[in-house]
Amino acid sequence: PELYPDSVTLHGVRLALDYRFDAAEADDGVTINVPLALVPQLEHSELDWTIPAWQERKLAALLYELPRAIRRELGAIPELSALLAARLVPFSGPFLPALVRAILELTSVDVPEEAFRLNAIADYLRLNCRIISEQGRILAESRDVAALLQQYGDKARSVVRSAAAPSA
Repeated sequence: PELYPDSVTLHGVRLALDYRFDAAEADDGVTINVPLALVPQLEHSELDWTIPAWQERKLAALLYELPRAIRRELGAIPELSALLAARLVPFSGPFLPALVRAILELTSVDVPEEAFRLNAIADYLRLNCRIISEQGRILAESRDVAALLQQYGDKARSVVRSAAAPSA
């Protein structure tokens, strides 16, 4: 159960995770359900993590996608991926800055965040994000979390303002 959690907590809010194991489906992998009201508080990089069961695999995939010159400096990717997976705590802040820091601490190699190609790895290793309305309706879902958060940011701020407005 700890490798395939039912939920994660971000900004003090418990977010349900749904799983689909079907490579033919667009939502193959893990879908995180984000309430619209939480959208303004999130940075897209907080949702670049994956579940613990797939973390080492995701890290290896990202490291293999780095430019060859950087990969050579890192040493054996499988061993480094295992060390990183043991060190990094999923959903504990923005993913790439944590990964870059951990790589620097373990290898003394300073890998720029821009060198990582998150979109180049298998879809199931990237979260599918589902935005849920205050009535529980699915507003949108995509693996392009940055675009979703930008698209629904204003609407979410409006919902939060109206919920916080004092009644007359």
